[in-house]
Amino acid sequence: MTSLSADDLLTRALAKTNAVKTVRIEINSEIEERGEVIERLKTNIKQAVNDIYISRATELKIDGEWQILHHRSSERLLYRGKTYTRSPSGGWELELFGVGPGVAAYVTVKGATKAVPRSLPYGINFEDVSDLENRGNEALDDRTPVVHLAGRLSRQSFGDRKEIVDAVSTLPAADQLLETLRNRSGARIVDIWIGAHDQLLKRFVVREQIFDRQQLVRRVQTTAQLSGFDEDLELPGPLPKD
Repeated sequence: MTSLSADDLLTRALAKTNAVKTVRIEINSEIEERGEVIERLKTNIKQAVNDIYISRATELKIDGEWQILHHRSSERLLYRGKTYTRSPSGGWELELFGVGPGVAAYVTVKGATKAVPRSLPYGINFEDVSDLENRGNEALDDRTPVVHLAGRLSRQSFGDRKEIVDAVSTLPAADQLLETLRNRSGARIVDIWIGAHDQLLKRFVVREQIFDRQQLVRRVQTTAQLSGFDEDLELPGPLPKD
């Protein structure tokens, strides 16, 4: 496996990971401003063949205490072609208007690494990875043999993103907002760990830094852990009845 280039290693790992029938994905994101973590986002995905469960919890630090933002936390289920939301009673309620926007923002396609990007606060597309290097063999969590890859994720400056600029131009104080956007830039690096034996994607970490006039204003770190490949995986019940 190590005779392949870093790009070929990643391409093969993505293909094999997307081919599995079941997978468990745990994603943790932390947003830091002025040296302090102010927001945490936890997402759990269980994919069992064509059925997918997604839970999402957002915590915000208010007056030094972590508080769950219930309006930004949810449980949803794509089951037998229908979309459900967890009700206050603990059961599943059918969403009557097709695929709900919350679910669409998470997962709308099969394939583990296609599901993950839609679950991150700022998104990730593995096709955007560049300058990929093979950092060699390691032991993940001191037990799983893996190959460590590292690279960069391309990102345009905020001011170059036409769709954002067009939207901001219609808002009050547009000139000031546009000036702020144009002065902002970002850099993202990604570390990827691939199983040395099964060649499946095990973990990746995305670290993003956002600058305003070359001054660091925000850090975002997202860690995604994948496990349970092709294992018996139960979705949280009670499952809806047809």
